[in-house]
Order: sequence, then C-alpha cells, then structure tokens
Amino acid sequence: MIVVGIDSHKKTHTLVVVDQVGRRLTQLTVDATARGHRQVCAWLGEFEQVLLAIEDCRHLTRRFEADLLVSGYAVVRDRREREHPVPGGDQHVVPLAHAQQQCVAASSHS
Repeated sequence: MIVVGIDSHKKTHTLVVVDQVGRRLTQLTVDATARGHRQVCAWLGEFEQVLLAIEDCRHLTRRFEADLLVSGYAVVRDRREREHPVPGGDQHVVPLAHAQQQCVAASSHS
C-alpha cells in the first residue's frame, strides 16, 4: 500500500507518494481544476492500493475531494495544525508523515 499526501493551494495541488515506511517515491503537481483532477485520477490508476491524505483545507479541496471519492479513492483529512515548518526543508514532510500514520491506522481498523 502507498500513501499519497496532498498539499492543496488555490491554483495547484501537489501529490507526494510515499511507501509504508515513509520513503518518498514520486510526486505530481497539477492545476486545481477539473482537468487537473482527472489527471490525478489517471495517475493514481498506476498504483495498486492507494490511501490519500489531504490537508484539511476544505475551502480549497471540496471539489477535489468529491472527484477523488467519486472515483473510488479513500481520502483521510490531515487536521493537524502546522505550527512549525521544518527548518531548511519541506514544510509538508511532517504533516505528510502524520497523515501517513492516520491512513495506516484507518486501514488497519477496516
């Protein structure tokens, strides 16, 4: 199983794929449009088992989340506050790791 962390912004969504131990495998950035959402769904089709962890920014992700759910993907929201960015690094690594733990925990209870 892989976990895809989604960093959403007003104009783009960046998806980072990590394996079960948190190794970054690949990433994709798309426009935050219906076309971009279709690109993501096609790209996700390349992977066998996928859990999606998305930042809890519903004002930016509502339509994207709906498109993912309609396409049959499991989506977990990362509700954790982003208090401290990682110095000199990717500020989304820590939230992604937290979201990965949420996804793994959610899948073990199903």
